[in-house]
Amino acid sequence: MMVMVDAGGCPVTTKVRNIERAGGQIALISDGFYDSIEDVFMEDVDGSGFSLVIPALLIGKSDGQALKDTLKAADTVKMKVDLEISHTTSQTVDVGLWYGSTLDLDPMFVESLYDYWQIIKKNIKFSAHIMTLQCPNCVFEVKEKECLSDGLYCLVPPKDTIGQQYNITDAAVLYDALFGRCVYENIKDDPQNTVSYYNFIYNSRKFCQTWHSNLQWWVEDGAVVQDLESMKWCNANQISKHSMLNLDDILQCVDNSFKEPGNNQTDNMLLYQDKLLAEVYGISVHPAITINGQIYKGDLDGEDIFRAICASFSTQFKPLQCLEEYDVSKDLQLHNAKTDFYDGSDFWQLTWTLLCVCALNVCLIYCYKKWQQRQH
Repeated sequence: MMVMVDAGGCPVTTKVRNIERAGGQIALISDGFYDSIEDVFMEDVDGSGFSLVIPALLIGKSDGQALKDTLKAADTVKMKVDLEISHTTSQTVDVGLWYGSTLDLDPMFVESLYDYWQIIKKNIKFSAHIMTLQCPNCVFEVKEKECLSDGLYCLVPPKDTIGQQYNITDAAVLYDALFGRCVYENIKDDPQNTVSYYNFIYNSRKFCQTWHSNLQWWVEDGAVVQDLESMKWCNANQISKHSMLNLDDILQCVDNSFKEPGNNQTDNMLLYQDKLLAEVYGISVHPAITINGQIYKGDLDGEDIFRAICASFSTQFKPLQCLEEYDVSKDLQLHNAKTDFYDGSDFWQLTWTLLCVCALNVCLIYCYKKWQQRQH
């Protein structure tokens, strides 16, 4: 069933959602102002459009009026809509993950994404991309704390309020994302090693952000250089835990991604490439998933994304795991039973224990020396 409504009065996403809830299969939005709609966009004002399932089409004012007049004059009107769906012409599907920082990536979402990636990894060409904002005309103090490359690439604020819990400069958070981008560069030619990328972004979000925030008593306020260096140290520790990742290669990738190697105030080639590609795809929300170059609009859940990936295969190339009669739950149970997903909790518990022990020893030595001086 197709449902037509007039534009205006409330956000388009609200109209489409109401049509969807009422059982409509296609939403037809009639513009109230323009006949020519080539330059008119249905904007996702409240950011909730990603969870809509049914397609929505915009038509011009005169076309909408013509349809209304026809409906009044006839009992039944038949319409045909051709929807272009991008089907792969090979046995692999391009899947891109887009985010502003690891603060965008909830650990449960990363785990869910990884679980379903495991099932169909042989048929996925995965890529990771960083979304950024620009502020080249901002004052120097703002660009230094919130951006890289002299304001060319600034952090996209995370929607999650978790970003407000950590006293970390935006530049350091974006620098952390750049490390993840280089981890991807390091493994992209070996799809079987994508687990190392998932492990990195999972643990970077879960531990580096918290660890770095706890060090703020040690790092002077406004000391951006120390901020970046301490984040670099934490990421290097995360990378060193994975035998399949080469720490030297990734550190070199981060430095060489800047036009002047090691100078984070010069242009960055990786972030520049992602910026251009985001403009081509029209990506404005984060995090986001692209499938064969098209923005995925469903819920950000591993199972839903898996279904969308399966839908992008043509019948000729559809993998066994995507067939309706295939029981995916068995693969999930098998995977969960012998997961290679790494959680760095034990490492950080040990690290803090050692730091506390060292601090206690220093205090004891200090007190002992004071006691000796009093004895003399």
